[in-house]
Amino acid sequence: MDFIIAGIVVVLSLIVPAAVRMIRQRNTFIQEIRKTKHILTNGTPASAVVTAFTQSSVQVDDQPEVFLELAVTMESGETFRTELTTVVVRDQLPQFQQGRTIAVKVLERSNQREVAAEGAYFAGLKI
Repeated sequence: MDFIIAGIVVVLSLIVPAAVRMIRQRNTFIQEIRKTKHILTNGTPASAVVTAFTQSSVQVDDQPEVFLELAVTMESGETFRTELTTVVVRDQLPQFQQGRTIAVKVLERSNQREVAAEGAYFAGLKI
């Protein structure tokens, strides 16, 4: 009987931390989606030239996550550089390649700029 209880304790000690990690990752992902949606809803339109493009190994609903380095130009003509991680629809990957110009939104708060790419992928997630 002690052997069975010990086995259950070992299994639970492996499963519970993994489950907690998955929940934390999901919560972080949901926060990022909310942030991106907020920027896209409330931000100022701008354009950005993709100066570097890297596709990560992460997939969301079978859609790829990409890392972008951007040269952003505001409507006022002001320019700045930033980096962005986002998920895009697989069929739209060519539009995000190096040298391409994409539409973005910029939200300025407390001397900080947050950028989101228009066309970011949210699937049917209702966040």
